[in-house]
Amino acid sequence: GIQTATSSARGATGAHTVRIPALARSALTALLDGDVALDVRRDDVSSTHRAGFVSIVGSPNVGKSTLMNELLGENLSIATAKASTTRQRIMGIANDPDWQIVYSDTPGVVKPKYKLHEGMMGAVRCAIEDADIILFITDVLEEGFRDAKMLARVASGDAPVLVLINKVDLLGSKRQIRARRGFGVDGEDARLVASDEDEDEEGGVPAPTALDLPSIREWWAAQLPRAELFEVSALEGKNVDTVFARLLELLPEHPPFFAKDQLSDRPEKFFAAEFVREQIFEQFEDELPYSCEVVVDTFKELDNKIRCECTVHVLRASQKGIIIGHKGTKIKEVTKRAQSSLYKFFAKRVDLRLEVKVSKNWRADDRFLKEFGYLR
Repeated sequence: GIQTATSSARGATGAHTVRIPALARSALTALLDGDVALDVRRDDVSSTHRAGFVSIVGSPNVGKSTLMNELLGENLSIATAKASTTRQRIMGIANDPDWQIVYSDTPGVVKPKYKLHEGMMGAVRCAIEDADIILFITDVLEEGFRDAKMLARVASGDAPVLVLINKVDLLGSKRQIRARRGFGVDGEDARLVASDEDEDEEGGVPAPTALDLPSIREWWAAQLPRAELFEVSALEGKNVDTVFARLLELLPEHPPFFAKDQLSDRPEKFFAAEFVREQIFEQFEDELPYSCEVVVDTFKELDNKIRCECTVHVLRASQKGIIIGHKGTKIKEVTKRAQSSLYKFFAKRVDLRLEVKVSKNWRADDRFLKEFGYLR
């Protein structure tokens, strides 16, 4: 298992040790269907213990991963300036003797262009269906919402909805706004993924008339009448405590779903792959990061270090050359920086080795997508 570490989850009454759990979401689903029994640790659990699933959804590049990391007090989800960094649903578990919140960071909502996107949107739909509470994230840059059907799914559900208008720290600074727009699902502007013609054809929701807080609040109040609205800056932690306090008020009474020392439903090697992928997003531009997938082939924890071997899958031979770089300079830099992130996460030295492989059309190939965990 992973090296234990001190958690600083928001609202926790004291430091406690956490580890990456073995229990996956599929096992929990089986439990709820009555197929298996859950051995929940009830020591020190009060009779009025609260627990629930909080799903974080929204468009690409609105700050969903940054928000979950801020709520957890742990850098669990990778977050970069580029949109659509998150591809799979990641659960982060915050624990206290009296409550347990299971956050779900989800991929940004996009109009699918290939089967990878279809798998990503399936994860978003599952997160919405599972939620006890939904955190719907927008920001001061977003001009409406591109997926009317997904918005209707949220609006028609029974779960309480909190709409968080993020990045309020950017208001009044046009230069910062231009610098922080980021790129979309394949390198294009995240706000221009769908054209006006696509919106009309798909029945898209008209955008607010102006990018100011009153008009943004008015528009979202009209789209999600049951929702509560909050203005936040996840990056600066502004008003996140207020959101957290409201989550605790809405959390249903329930025993914990996971052991109290668990931080996520994902295994160690998942995070190893994510930190490598994060460096690819940080160091390469345009389409290239969106053409890569990282798979851990070997993950072995030794007494004084972790040995990790990964394959970076790319779409074309030309991309393989770019990732490797002249005389291996690029791949060495990715390895070096990923090792630094892994050391901070695992609190142990990581011997990381990367290989680059061409897997043609992997984003549209069922065989690859099942192997990579995007399709069942």
